[in-house]
Amino acid sequence: MKILILNDDFPPNCDGGAGQIASQLAEGYVEQGHEVDVLTAISGKRLAISSPYKISYIPISYDSRWRAYLSIWNPKASKLIKKFFKENGSYDIVHAHNVHQLLTYNSLKIAKKHAKKVVITFHDVMSFSYGRLATDKYLKNFNYKLSFIDHIKQAGILWNPLRNFFIKRILKKVDVKIAVSHALKDALEANGIEIDDVIYNGIDLPSSTESVLRRTSGEAPLDSALCEEPHSRKASDKQTIFFGGRMNRDKGLYQLLDAFRLIKSSHPEASIVIAGDKSKAEALTNKYRHSEDLVDKIKFTGKLRRKEFIEAISNCDICVTPSICFDSFPTVNLEAMALGKPVIATHYGGSKELILDEQTGFIVDPFDTKTFAKKLDYLLSDRNRAIEMGKAGRKLIEEKFSLEKQIENYLKFFQT
Repeated sequence: MKILILNDDFPPNCDGGAGQIASQLAEGYVEQGHEVDVLTAISGKRLAISSPYKISYIPISYDSRWRAYLSIWNPKASKLIKKFFKENGSYDIVHAHNVHQLLTYNSLKIAKKHAKKVVITFHDVMSFSYGRLATDKYLKNFNYKLSFIDHIKQAGILWNPLRNFFIKRILKKVDVKIAVSHALKDALEANGIEIDDVIYNGIDLPSSTESVLRRTSGEAPLDSALCEEPHSRKASDKQTIFFGGRMNRDKGLYQLLDAFRLIKSSHPEASIVIAGDKSKAEALTNKYRHSEDLVDKIKFTGKLRRKEFIEAISNCDICVTPSICFDSFPTVNLEAMALGKPVIATHYGGSKELILDEQTGFIVDPFDTKTFAKKLDYLLSDRNRAIEMGKAGRKLIEEKFSLEKQIENYLKFFQT
């Protein structure tokens, strides 16, 4: 088959999990013998990439104040996308991921004219929401439905009353609609977007453990790793908690710091490693009301390349994803479990569909500080149990969440 992948961003110029997932799928489709092209948008200097598929960039940028309008249809983007299809011909499959900012939803209408089948994978709630889903009714009662008042509160003066109407209208032309978790499927359908099936994101196990395998063969670790080297660590040495991703309050950093403060006296050698934009991470941490208590307990890595990110996780003991908003299916959970790390994750969103509570980690209400702290204390106190949970997580990834499994599930839809 001839397959085209659409996503707003793409490695190495990639700021989210959707781009990384799209990249893994592209490589997987090629390995299965399919011809693959990628169409993405990039602003600024074009980056050279060596890959087994062709990547085409269209330079799209605009004032974010117009996003509620231009994310649906952007004249410049539409013109360039039409030109791309004219130059590259038709496709058997167009597999779209995040197109809700730069490539625009109109790219799906254009693709429909040049493909036998158009498939879209939803990675987040942006097809019906102006931002993260964190309303009081969701956080308290898990009510996904957004009212027009909720939209106005999110968007303010940038609210477009016809935005969601046009998005739903375009999505009706898409042949197959996939969500990355059942929680996301429920949220989408509660807001009027019907989903055909759920396909969990997978992970390429060999590449995820590459840095670990290199260390065991004697090769030095990447110089970006800020945690202690596993080969030099003893039971009494420092332990580290990994927190990574986009640096904003919704990711639950303050909830982690609240929980950590409760147990730090019991674990004087424990610390937190924060991977992500360093200036934003430091700004958030400095605004934390008890920041002075944790000055010597936090390490900032700054932004990391993928291999560096994997290396940082592999050198830590626990991974935490305590989001205080709907988090569809955090990629970092997959990466941590593939590396044999126990995960403490939020009960908001799809993490509970991956992490088996008390078996591969813990699912917590991040606002319940005492329980969150108790789970941190448990894993830091019982290293053997933490290792057992990590091994169970690795086994679960191998059995149910491999990249091969994900590709197999998509190809079934492509071929029917």
